[in-house]
Amino acid sequence: MIYFKFSPSWRINKVRKSRLHDLFYIFIERVLSLLVPKANPDFDSIYDKVVIWLIEYDDAKGYVNREIGLDENLQPIVKGPYEKNLGFWVDSNMIYKDYIKFNIQVIKESYFEKYWQMDIKQLQVREQYLYLLESITVSETD
Repeated sequence: MIYFKFSPSWRINKVRKSRLHDLFYIFIERVLSLLVPKANPDFDSIYDKVVIWLIEYDDAKGYVNREIGLDENLQPIVKGPYEKNLGFWVDSNMIYKDYIKFNIQVIKESYFEKYWQMDIKQLQVREQYLYLLESITVSETD
């Protein structure tokens, strides 16, 4: 196993165009979610909050075995595979050479395991609450 971390350089910045535009995309997303099951139903909405990825890569088999996404406070907010979530990188077909392009840093297994053992349930609830608050605040200012 190889353990490494990297920071995504492509973090998503959500740009609000208009309320109608937002409603249209919410509608399309909901219709598609009924037709196509999500690989990461609990985490899809918070991947853009990940600032550091911790990866467990199986170099013998050539794939990501486990992943953890940390937020700006270095708290785990996503894991994969975890319950009904497959994982963002676990679900990719990238090989180790592909990850090297992300300026990875090798980490110890114990560092990865420390974060893997942390419970993210409470953090998910917090994220959903903050998102709900943000939605209410945005609605009031429109």
